[in-house]
Amino acid sequence: MARQASKFKVGLFVIAGVLIGLGALTYLGARQYLQGASTYVTFFKESVQGLQMDSVVKYRGVEVGRVRAIKVAPDNTLIEVVMDIQFRGPLSDDMVAQLKMVGITGIAYIELDRKAPNEQDHSPPLSFPAEYPVIASRPSEISQLFSLVEDVVRQLRGVDFKGIAEEAQGALSAGRRLLADQKLQNIMAKLESAAANVDSMTAQADRFMKTNQLNEIAAQARAAASEAKTLMEEARTQVAGLRLADTGRQAGELVEEVRGDVGGLSGELKLTAQSLRRASETLDRLLTRLERTPSDALFSSPPPRPATPAGGDR
Repeated sequence: MARQASKFKVGLFVIAGVLIGLGALTYLGARQYLQGASTYVTFFKESVQGLQMDSVVKYRGVEVGRVRAIKVAPDNTLIEVVMDIQFRGPLSDDMVAQLKMVGITGIAYIELDRKAPNEQDHSPPLSFPAEYPVIASRPSEISQLFSLVEDVVRQLRGVDFKGIAEEAQGALSAGRRLLADQKLQNIMAKLESAAANVDSMTAQADRFMKTNQLNEIAAQARAAASEAKTLMEEARTQVAGLRLADTGRQAGELVEEVRGDVGGLSGELKLTAQSLRRASETLDRLLTRLERTPSDALFSSPPPRPATPAGGDR
């Protein structure tokens, strides 16, 4: 019984010594590692479950620090994470912290990286003064995924699926009525007939092309066109000749007719001149007689009329 108690004490002493040694090694290693480290703080607007004190802080996969403290921020909304970071020189203003998971273990760590030039700032605004220099934060990949899913669900909720289904049903009903319409069936039948005619014409054209009949027809057409052109030239020449002959004959007849009319008119003018001369002579005699014997105008008989030449006016 005493031997068993002695073994238990020895084992307990060994375990305690091992734990103390490990603690000392850890403390000395962390102390050596954190020499020259600077303290920074970042704030997250999401759950930091899986992140613990002394969790790793990495910069693009390289370990550069440890988490010193995790607590609720003074505004009772954000989560404050204090970190001891060993970095050459102060951190730049474009540095950003993000919460990441180690595989599927559920253990989280802090990943530091630089923001892209056009990247939007997702860090939550602070309504209180920070105790240490602040590193901006961005939502974790899981949080971004959940936000995207929420946006999709929100948009889906705003879609009127019932109205869309009713419109689709109405469109299907209209399509059925249209397909059942007799006019559409007649049009389809005519289209089928036209397609058949086109196929027949295509087949005939293929046969013509294969038998070289098309070239023969083209040659005959060219010959017919040449003959028609020759005939047209001959007809034009003959028509021009006929027109000139008729024009000359008509001009001659017109000249002869004008000549005859001029001759007749000249004779009539001569007769008219003779009549005017005789009338003038008679008037002269009458005036002479009246001057000599005015009483003859009242009591004497009229003087005899001179004889009219043959062919003259009566």
